[in-house]
Amino acid sequence: MALMGLLLIAGSALSSFGNILFPVDVLVGTHAAVAGMAFGAGICLAAWNPAQNVSWVRISILYAVLVLVYDVIAGFAFGAPFQVIPFVIALIFAGLLIFLYPHRADLVPHEETSPMHTGSAQGARA
Repeated sequence: MALMGLLLIAGSALSSFGNILFPVDVLVGTHAAVAGMAFGAGICLAAWNPAQNVSWVRISILYAVLVLVYDVIAGFAFGAPFQVIPFVIALIFAGLLIFLYPHRADLVPHEETSPMHTGSAQGARA
């Protein structure tokens, strides 16, 4: 996860040069390069204790899957050249995160049956 986060930070920093020349993201009030760096930093920090940061592991897997889908759709729908390196890296990271995560069942969100989640007045917090 730490390597994935570092690659996101580096890729986002490098993409900022293109955004300076053609700043499309600011038209909607964002800086995509900064968002990518923040996302990468969050993944890096979560890598210290992935079992306690399952949400970051889930979002890392989601990111990897979205990269795969993006590459396929960009190629077929828009005729963009296939980007081998991001595709292979996303495939490797998604596979490693899924297969090496110590509590694999926690990767799929499940409904809890504690009184806190029943909607009853007894389980409500003040």
